[in-house]
Amino acid sequence: GLWIPESALAVTMTITHWYETELGIDGGQVVIDDVENGLDIFEPLVPVGGYPGGPLATGGCNPLAGGNAFQGTSGGWVTSTFDPSESIGRNVWLAFVFGSDDDKRNNGEGWYIDRVTIEIEEVGDPICQTIRLDEVVDPRVIAGVRVMVAGQITDDTVRHHLDTIREIGRASCRERV
Repeated sequence: GLWIPESALAVTMTITHWYETELGIDGGQVVIDDVENGLDIFEPLVPVGGYPGGPLATGGCNPLAGGNAFQGTSGGWVTSTFDPSESIGRNVWLAFVFGSDDDKRNNGEGWYIDRVTIEIEEVGDPICQTIRLDEVVDPRVIAGVRVMVAGQITDDTVRHHLDTIREIGRASCRERV
């Protein structure tokens, strides 16, 4: 399993996926087991905002019948986010389950998962430097750091600093307090 440390403040899981299923009949579901009892009892992990559509139809052979799942057509590759924070301090096992009722009426491609990312936020030292700009500086000096502008701020100053930041790429660092 994947250990989520007790010191974690938050956990976020994202998947990049594509699906085309028989709407209301077939679908894919992310499930999680965070109890170490050897029984492998998986529970649905619901994406932020819920699964699209209502529950899958009952009455067929689909093991996900009556449950919510990714169903219908995603319209291309999409990203879905999950919050498994209830599992902080435990080992977790994840599974991706696709359920279908039969092979007679199914005309969808199925469910493709390209990327799974799990981010664990923990308390730690700041991961960014902060510099203070009193005047225009060489853009290479501020590459990868957060910029604070001091002094008189005019529209031209703001435009210049935004242009400078755009030139060096999108800043992705965050400072934790």
